[in-house]
Amino acid sequence: MKKSTNPVRTYTVEIDNPVTWEPSIAFLRYTIGALLVCASAFTFVTLLVAPDQLLVRVLGPIAMWIMALVGWFFLASGRPRACVNVLAYGVWSCATVIALFNGGVRATVIVTYPVIILMIGWMIRARAAWFTAIMTVAMTLFFVMAESWGFLPTPPGTHPAMYAAVQITIFIVSAHLIATLLRAYLGQLKDLQRFGRTLTKQTRELEANRSELHNAQAVAAVGSWVFEIASGTMTLSAEARRIFNLSENERETRDSYAERVHDQDREALENAWQSALHGTSVDHEHRVIIGSQVRWVRQKVELERPQKGVPARIVGIVQDVTDRRHAEEALRQQKEFFHLIAESMGDFIAVVDLQGHRLYNSPSYLKFFGAGSDLTGTDSFSQIHPEDRERVKQVFVETVQSGVGRQIHYRFIHANGTVHEVESLGSVIRDEEGRVTRVVVVSRDITERRRMEDQLRHLAFYDALTHLPNRRLLNDRLSQAMASSARSGLYGALMFLDLDNFKPLNDTHGHAVGDLLLIEAARRLKACVREMDTVARFGGDEFVLMLSELGGDKEQSRAEAALIAEKVGQALMQPYLLTLAHEGHSALNIEHYCTASIGVALFIDHEASQGDILKWADRAMYQAKDAGRNTVCFFDPAG
Repeated sequence: MKKSTNPVRTYTVEIDNPVTWEPSIAFLRYTIGALLVCASAFTFVTLLVAPDQLLVRVLGPIAMWIMALVGWFFLASGRPRACVNVLAYGVWSCATVIALFNGGVRATVIVTYPVIILMIGWMIRARAAWFTAIMTVAMTLFFVMAESWGFLPTPPGTHPAMYAAVQITIFIVSAHLIATLLRAYLGQLKDLQRFGRTLTKQTRELEANRSELHNAQAVAAVGSWVFEIASGTMTLSAEARRIFNLSENERETRDSYAERVHDQDREALENAWQSALHGTSVDHEHRVIIGSQVRWVRQKVELERPQKGVPARIVGIVQDVTDRRHAEEALRQQKEFFHLIAESMGDFIAVVDLQGHRLYNSPSYLKFFGAGSDLTGTDSFSQIHPEDRERVKQVFVETVQSGVGRQIHYRFIHANGTVHEVESLGSVIRDEEGRVTRVVVVSRDITERRRMEDQLRHLAFYDALTHLPNRRLLNDRLSQAMASSARSGLYGALMFLDLDNFKPLNDTHGHAVGDLLLIEAARRLKACVREMDTVARFGGDEFVLMLSELGGDKEQSRAEAALIAEKVGQALMQPYLLTLAHEGHSALNIEHYCTASIGVALFIDHEASQGDILKWADRAMYQAKDAGRNTVCFFDPAG
């Protein structure tokens, strides 16, 4: 049986000994049968023509039967070589002994020697045939000399029929033997031709497979190599040569490859090589110098052992992974870059799954929660203020469904119980099929910003000293009151008042005491009006009161406004006890009396502009001052 292998397929071709002279089992069986037939035929002829010589002549056939049976025993027990030796040399020995007792060269058995030599040559080989022929010539010469010297036993008389029987049997056996040999020879020729055709087909397929292997290695950018341990040489595939930039004629050895390896990787590669020599599978990446370039290669190596267990060779595959290494390095740098951004920025970055569970939290997010916090897997909605939670969840669901995030403000309850104002914007992450798999939420704590915005808004619309609305907010409130009056048909009133005797207090005790008076006056004014009314500081010691929804009748509204103005005047004329404290000095207590001149202008709908209404009230206030102060005057359009 012959085997032909290649890296892709394995072929098995069964040939019946196409190139050897080993006899087939069928030929050995034929030889045993021929011996039995010849011995039986000779015995039958002896019984027929010379029964008186049966005892002398039957010894040879009996020996033939015994050898045939012994050969059959060896053949049946799976020992064909022993069968060959018994048949070859045993038959020759029997023929020689028969010739010795039946006339030497005149014995009828002499004619069997050519057939015996032919069979021995076919069964054993040419050398055995020559050896048998030489022995036969020697025995023939011995028979001649023994007959001349009278040493041979006297042979019995031989009937011509016995000569004829032996010769006819030899002729038939010889013809059948020649025919059998020719058939065997022609069969082996056919087997050789079939083997040749199969070998040619396998060679073509092997070349095709080799070409396919080369193409596959080229497409995958993976080469292969074999290192013969005994010779120290390496055989590289075409793709491996391309990776290492080697020509077809350049030889590669372990030492020449080691010279290509980067200095910083040689020790690690040598350790990996020693591991491979000890039978450990190795998967190693290192740098090699190819021309002026530094390339990264991946080597996978295994040791091959034959049946005796002695290491024979090392096989490996090589792949150029430079692009992958560069991509990994770029990705690593990119991760470091984004990690640095995430650590440096004040915004909180969280990656959550589609149920809102946290998968990643930026360092700033963890810092916000407190050192040592482990938020992975926690519910990102749990710390949201209960009043805002459902609204935030709804926005999250809309972001997942639409893939478009929108900014949202909500309150966040910190672990220490404080409430923070938070602003968040969600963005989705999609997989290769476009499905949303994650949500990135960027948040920032806007509590301080909101506080500052409130402060700026307060500074923009409120007086810094008295915290009453300023002119800007008063104009807005007056506009709203006029619009409300237009809808309801009710009158409103604007009171313009100026504190009497305020300047002497400032001049005598300074602005700090004057500020204390203004603050106390503002407090008293707010106590005199309704929640829906507005008290504003117009500037200096001037204040404005805006009364809305007085009534539908003008005279009734005038009377109601006059009543409130009288109440204001009474409140402001009460003594002021002002305490001025200086660091390092005892407190200064000042008692001051102050009144107010009040001008009032009624308005309804949009019969006049805001500016006109303010001018009317201001004009009425000056009329009150001219009237002796500490009085109330209403604007009279007719006057």
